[in-house]
Amino acid sequence: MELAAAGENMMELREIAKVHIAKCKEGDMRAIRELADRLDGRPAQILDLNDPDKPTLTKIVHEIVHLEPMSREEFQRQLVDGRDDRKP
Repeated sequence: MELAAAGENMMELREIAKVHIAKCKEGDMRAIRELADRLDGRPAQILDLNDPDKPTLTKIVHEIVHLEPMSREEFQRQLVDGRDDRKP
């Protein structure tokens, strides 16, 4: 619901919040999780790089390639053909 559509005193939003908080108090884990995500943000994903069953990151490569400018026709031909005849 948009805040502008809620009216000046936002009564509808307040009612929704009351219902949501009541569900949290009743122990509704889905409501509790949703409230925590809104208040604290979702937890960041943690990557376990020490798991022996998963491949490990061994090398990072940065490659910079310089190509000469091409005409619009050459670019369109490259998109259609899927190849570039120029030398890098």
